[in-house]
Amino acid sequence: MPFAQPPTIDGELLEWELRPGPGLGLPAQTGFNERWTGREDFSARLWLAWDADYLYLAAQATDDKVVLAPGGDRNKGDLLRFWWAADAADAGVALTLQPAKDDLAAQLIDTGTGGALPGAVAAWVSVDR
Repeated sequence: MPFAQPPTIDGELLEWELRPGPGLGLPAQTGFNERWTGREDFSARLWLAWDADYLYLAAQATDDKVVLAPGGDRNKGDLLRFWWAADAADAGVALTLQPAKDDLAAQLIDTGTGGALPGAVAAWVSVDR
C-alpha cells in the first residue's frame, strides 16, 4: 500500500496500524518447534509500504523472554529477519535486527541454503533507541 507522504520513522506504529499487514503467530506459518508455547512466546505483525523513492518495512513483535545469542552466534538468539530476492536469483539481501543487543545487520544471503554467501560479511551497526 503506497504512502502519499513518507512515514515518520520514530519507532511508533500509529501510521501503520490501520493498514493491512500479515500476522505471524501460528505454528504452520513458520518453523516453530516444540519449544514454542504460543503467541506470547513469539508472534509478529508485519507491514510493507512504499512511496516514489523508498520501500518501508515495519514490524511489531511479541516475545515473553528475549534470548541473547549463545556464544556470540547471532543466528541462535532471538532476532527478527527480513530477507528478499528476485525470482530465480542466486542471492538475496537479509536485514536482521537483534532487539536484545540493539544491533542491525545487512548481509547477502544464498537463496538456496538461506546461509551467508561465501565472503559476504554482515555489516552490524548499533541502533539508537
